[in-house]
Amino acid sequence: MEINPEEALDEKTQFLANTIYDLRQDLDLHRVIALNHTSMKEMNFSGAFFGRVQQLALFSIAINFPKLFEIERGFELCSIPAILSKLPDSQIGDEQVQYFKEFEEKTGFDLIHKHGKIGVQSALEQFKSKNDVSLIQLKTYRDKAGAHLEYPAPSGKIPSHQKLEEMWTFANCFYQLVHKVYNNVNPALMGAQTSIGLKKTLERLGLKDVELFF
Repeated sequence: MEINPEEALDEKTQFLANTIYDLRQDLDLHRVIALNHTSMKEMNFSGAFFGRVQQLALFSIAINFPKLFEIERGFELCSIPAILSKLPDSQIGDEQVQYFKEFEEKTGFDLIHKHGKIGVQSALEQFKSKNDVSLIQLKTYRDKAGAHLEYPAPSGKIPSHQKLEEMWTFANCFYQLVHKVYNNVNPALMGAQTSIGLKKTLERLGLKDVELFF
């Protein structure tokens, strides 16, 4: 059965959103544990347990981030480049221009005054050029530390949390733009349920003044 292109785009965008949401939770989990590490240690919280939780979050981050920017090679993907390639070249209406301006403001990448598929392609190329090293670090960590039991063990260097946040913001802004303009649907909110839940859990365990942000 032939799949409607519009329905396929909407479904792929939903899969992309799921990965972006998962990354939001993993980034928050990793950050909150790191911020409160000293206080947790002083209260004799299990370093082995919370360290393991943080490590699992890091594995998930390393696995999922490269997925977002993977290029199709022989099979269909729900990545940003794959979805971008499927966007129509149709003219953008005046009422939709605001969404492209919001994308520019939030990501910091210039659409070169072209609102539509061509402008977003330009922004993606700028993003990849700026974050090429970070994407390679994540892919290397995923392939060597996350996917294989390699010897000798790799160093496992990954981008800073600030850099990961910048990359996440670009991905989320892309998702929001596609959903609003091309799917004509309000995007899902990427809430901080995990960080809020962890904060409440730590407070119940007796930790005061739980930090959530750097």
